[in-house]
Amino acid sequence: MNPWTKADPFIVSTKATAEASFIQSNVGASSNNFEAVVLEGSNLVHYCKDNSTPGNKWNPMAVISSHASSAGCIIQSTLGASSNNFEVVVLEGSNLVHYYRDNSIPADGSPPTYAWSPKPTATISSQAVSSASLIQSDLGASHNNFEVVVLEAGGLGSQQDNLVHYYRDNGDASPVVYEAVLAELHTQVLRQRLTQNSPLNAPVSVRRMAKTQHSKTPFYRLFTLMCL
Repeated sequence: MNPWTKADPFIVSTKATAEASFIQSNVGASSNNFEAVVLEGSNLVHYCKDNSTPGNKWNPMAVISSHASSAGCIIQSTLGASSNNFEVVVLEGSNLVHYYRDNSIPADGSPPTYAWSPKPTATISSQAVSSASLIQSDLGASHNNFEVVVLEAGGLGSQQDNLVHYYRDNGDASPVVYEAVLAELHTQVLRQRLTQNSPLNAPVSVRRMAKTQHSKTPFYRLFTLMCL
């Protein structure tokens, strides 16, 4: 098995205060940039590394949110004029919110602005107590739903937090929809392993049949969640 090797250059940010989320995109001169979102205090910052030339450094591109209170999660989706938007979810206080960046090239050939949405497009949850995980699935009317799992406070006097699944049907112009509580997790177990800026990392394995209403005919699908 080949060993891991420290990249050159290897420093993404010298100001990071939490974990980062990292992807390879189809943006850039060689359509293979690295993209990262990094929490720096209350700023969630987007960094980019152009891989067209070896040795290129990481560069800060934009502050996505100046009210962030957790690490963010970034994906590249199939939405947008060029079907390659960046999507980010991040905690702002107790609100889990969504931002996006349209990576399309203007039809008139002018340089793209690559601007992040100036404010959240939606509040996914107003009871969140952690960072979240975001994916794009093949479910929904256009087979391109967004799916999020996030830890929510269990309520006044509750000894349990809830790991909750939300989805957004991107083919129906619908708002974010609450789907199911995947698990009720004892608050003490999670909170001992969860700092303000840390992602979900409790040693829990959850396997549950969750009912969904993505179609007119109810059906069930199996969710498997591993929190390491």
